[in-house]
Amino acid sequence: QRVREYFDTHRDELRLQNDRLREWMAHAGTAPGDEIPNADDATALAAQRIATRFDPENGGTRGAPKFPHAGELQLLIECAIEPHSRPIREENQIAPTVQECMAMATLTLRTMAARGLQDHLGGGFFRYCVDAAWTIPHFEKMLYDNAQMLPLFARAARANKLDDDARAARANKMDNGARATHAFDDPACAQAARGIFAWLTREMTASNGAFFGALDADSEGQEGKFYLWTREELCAILDEAEFAAIEAGYGLEGAPNYESRGWHLVKARTFDQIAQAMGRPPGEVQRLLNAARLKLFDARTQRVRPATDDKILVAWNALMISGLVRAARALGNPEMLAAAGRALSALREGAWLGDALYANVVADARVRIPGFLDDHAFLLDALIESLQDRWDDHDLAWAMMLADALLEKFEDKEHGGFFFSAIEHATPLQNPKGFMDEALPSGNGVAARALLRLGHLLGETRWLDAAERALRAAGSALRQYPDACAAMLRALEEFHSPRTQVVIRCTEAEVADWRETLEDALRTHGIDREQIDVFLIPPAARSLPGVLAQRKHRKGGIAYVCSGMICRAPIHSPHELAEALRG
Repeated sequence: QRVREYFDTHRDELRLQNDRLREWMAHAGTAPGDEIPNADDATALAAQRIATRFDPENGGTRGAPKFPHAGELQLLIECAIEPHSRPIREENQIAPTVQECMAMATLTLRTMAARGLQDHLGGGFFRYCVDAAWTIPHFEKMLYDNAQMLPLFARAARANKLDDDARAARANKMDNGARATHAFDDPACAQAARGIFAWLTREMTASNGAFFGALDADSEGQEGKFYLWTREELCAILDEAEFAAIEAGYGLEGAPNYESRGWHLVKARTFDQIAQAMGRPPGEVQRLLNAARLKLFDARTQRVRPATDDKILVAWNALMISGLVRAARALGNPEMLAAAGRALSALREGAWLGDALYANVVADARVRIPGFLDDHAFLLDALIESLQDRWDDHDLAWAMMLADALLEKFEDKEHGGFFFSAIEHATPLQNPKGFMDEALPSGNGVAARALLRLGHLLGETRWLDAAERALRAAGSALRQYPDACAAMLRALEEFHSPRTQVVIRCTEAEVADWRETLEDALRTHGIDREQIDVFLIPPAARSLPGVLAQRKHRKGGIAYVCSGMICRAPIHSPHELAEALRG
């Protein structure tokens, strides 16, 4: 009543205030293009700030609640792989060393995998943990969180040994003679990645191959009830030895860790520690734990499941498709590639209609929503990754149309960068143009990086120029808070140091030799596969656009290696390619 009274008596004043607010919002976030920052400086500042707030005991950011910040973890891993300069920054702090970046990423990934953020029976990761030690989660499982975690854990699981020459070359680039490997060769990380994929295929895949959005936290009106255990339930399901292994392995000797009424499983000891406590060999302990987990998983399937949010959203699906392809490369898992291919086909059939992208896959045309920036940018990124697994002329054409749509529908023509909404959305008040990552990576960052990659592949300057304008628009944000702009920061680094792109024209019979030699070269010379693009294009692909038209096939196969617009002479054998990559 008092609000109504104020409205009736101050209507002219409120209208004037509204006009001013609307005018301010129309110009917010549209500052003129800035200078593009130095990538090394921005990255060093970002890493230093992450280190300043790092939790040295539990990983992640100090305090609670604890969220898995995938962009920060990706940044730390890449700082460890490709060292940057370490200038003095705020409060005389110095950017962390290679070893410190790797240690922060390692501790965070291993702790998240061991404690309560992961579902140790069914796989996949929950939304966040309410405590500082990653013990008790909010039990919701989101597709987009797992899409970002999957490739990180897969990358951490991949062993990549460097030969002596590669180590010496890297040591010359690093501070204090530090050594970097490209992965942690961590079985726990491999298990976490496989767990995400098992959960995805078992519980989150629609009949058309696309992926559902989320699993609720609640079942039967209680949060977490589906995932919790009492001692009585465990004893009724497991035999004495299995229960002893679970009790020791998940720290069930004390009071229940969830509201004093049940346990949420959290790994408390290693196999060796359990074996010592039980007086049994580690191999037998592993067998007991595996058998116990299978029994508990089967028993859990008989419970009332949390509800599935069965919306099929393009942006979230595209994130998972990209994550699946990257994880498949790291783990050598063809099933992940097949799942990514099916989901991509589902998006083409259900969301790409009349050369326009929609944000959701639904049968009823009346409730389709035109695609936003994230839908276009994330799908473009997924197509670039997918083309490296399996070349498809139609997918390339699709990627080109998406790149054009980014410029036509979303680009701020005056100031650079990309708005979240298109004109057709008729967004009220303000159309945001964000450069910071939130629960999802920044659409501007993903768009800029994808345009750089596709623009260099095809030699299309329109896309390269749009990416540069976006980085200019983000200049102030990248200088002031680069740690909050991890996706944008990756685009900045690739603007200054374009990715190496390898285009191999070879027949199906020649693919195996080229691919095997390529993988051996990357492994031997310590080159991170995540930092280069490799496209194997068959001779049947004849009407290639842009500079790809000049990449002709030759008998026996031929490779073209470029960084940005600078290319080496054509390479005529797998052995030559290995030497070129070494250089």
